[in-house]
Amino acid sequence: MTSTPDSGFVICGTSHSFGAGKADVIAIKIDSIGNIEWSNAYGGAESESGQSIDLCTDGSFSITGHTSSYGAGDEDVLLLKLSDSGDVQFGRAIGSDLGDFARSIKQTDDQGFIIAGYTMGFGVAHSDVYLIKTDSAGVNVCHDTSISIQASVINPTVNIVSSSVGSGVKTGLPATLTGYTLSNPSEPCDYVIGNDEILNNENLRLFPNPTPGLLNLDWNIQSTELVEVSIIDLNGRLVQKNITPLPSQINLKMLAKGLYVVQVMSSQGLRTKIVVKK
Repeated sequence: MTSTPDSGFVICGTSHSFGAGKADVIAIKIDSIGNIEWSNAYGGAESESGQSIDLCTDGSFSITGHTSSYGAGDEDVLLLKLSDSGDVQFGRAIGSDLGDFARSIKQTDDQGFIIAGYTMGFGVAHSDVYLIKTDSAGVNVCHDTSISIQASVINPTVNIVSSSVGSGVKTGLPATLTGYTLSNPSEPCDYVIGNDEILNNENLRLFPNPTPGLLNLDWNIQSTELVEVSIIDLNGRLVQKNITPLPSQINLKMLAKGLYVVQVMSSQGLRTKIVVKK
């Protein structure tokens, strides 16, 4: 999720209800009080996921995640560039013939993009940290082999359930993605760093969410180790850090109302979820 200049937010994620395939990237634009302004699902015949969204300097949005509909094979890193109204400006699929996944994206000073994730196709271990730098068109400058593929964009009706309910509806439209196959992982624009970590948030539980202040954390891991819990606000500032066993309870009563990122780090890896302080 990222904030917008109009005091609203754009949220990206994965939908199993809307779209063209088994799972699709979904993006939802809401205003400052949570009313939906537009909502789109993006994908192909197989599965796509949305993991991170960033506001670009021109008011557009970049999304990264993974795709199994396009690219070199298995899963590949997915890069989507959307207009401020959610229309696709371009798309890229980048990766090896094994699994390649993205977790975060940021625009760089040269108007390009830096993507961080992990790869099972390159590197020295089962999975390795994967960094990709592209230009402003999403093109990895070290690799010029591309294929043109068709993706669908569905504009679903999405409901937000809270103290009130809002919805937004639009009609469908076509989009085009371009895929990239990386034939030589040793070239200098793709970086792999040894790290046998696979990220998965499924076993991390935060409750109640929204929370009035006391947040329970539970992570189904077979360990008695202490974990590091970081609370980060929407401006990227670390506002609280705790070292604790699990399960445990974190006191957020001193924080202002709003959305926070909760990161839990252990020897099992890093888990990240969103919590609402009410």
